[in-house]
Amino acid sequence: RDLLRKEMLYQLSLEKKVRNRRGHGGIYVAIQEKYEKYLGDDQQIDSNTNIMAVLDQSLSIAEETYLLFSHTNGLYPFLFPGPRKFELDLITWTSKLLHATECAANMTSGGTESIFLAVKTWRSYALHHKNIGGLHAASGSVPNIVLPITAHPAFTKAADFLSVELRFAPVVSDISSPKFGTVDLAQMDALVDANTICLVGSAPCFPYSAVDDIRGICVIAEKHRAKYGHIPVHVDNCLGAFVLSFLEENQVVPFDFRVKGVCSIS
Repeated sequence: RDLLRKEMLYQLSLEKKVRNRRGHGGIYVAIQEKYEKYLGDDQQIDSNTNIMAVLDQSLSIAEETYLLFSHTNGLYPFLFPGPRKFELDLITWTSKLLHATECAANMTSGGTESIFLAVKTWRSYALHHKNIGGLHAASGSVPNIVLPITAHPAFTKAADFLSVELRFAPVVSDISSPKFGTVDLAQMDALVDANTICLVGSAPCFPYSAVDDIRGICVIAEKHRAKYGHIPVHVDNCLGAFVLSFLEENQVVPFDFRVKGVCSIS
């Protein structure tokens, strides 16, 4: 970290010299002061701590790393092999963490893009393997995804862009039930038909942090296999990310690729 900081500071000193030579020093200082004022407007959790400090205690090292590689372009790994190595390391590590049998993944800008790509993937799969959707598909074969009403709004965005119908299943409302807040499996089962391209479960859901019964959702997909063919199950793990995987001692049930039927995770 110290070596990285020294290298970064050296690069910044050279950059400032160039700016000053071009007469941009005053502009740079004015912009810096303006941005610092904006940062000061962040909501405070208490008198000494702002939200960003809580979200990322290592923001300085992240900022330094970003500046080092901000000029690179991931589309050209032969020109910029460093970020590609980062990407492969992260994919390998995450695949092992989620118990994937093979490393097959994409790095995205965040949860919304990850969910969008999952919807795009299973729409394309259904088109090519089941002739569901598409310009030349049978009349009325509009692809649909069955998901909990508590699923992340990114699914709605993706479905709107990709012309996919969303069928929302309610959650268990009985507060005395251990399944309270998770998707109602019977209701989800009733929404599946021949044009269903994917079932979705959240681990955890965006509004309430409830972890859906992923194994139960996979049972539904398998139940309909004989009639409708393979229906993939996608797990939205964006909010749980790298937390749930370390909470098995807290009775968090399996939600990742160990569960037979889980085909993708965001």
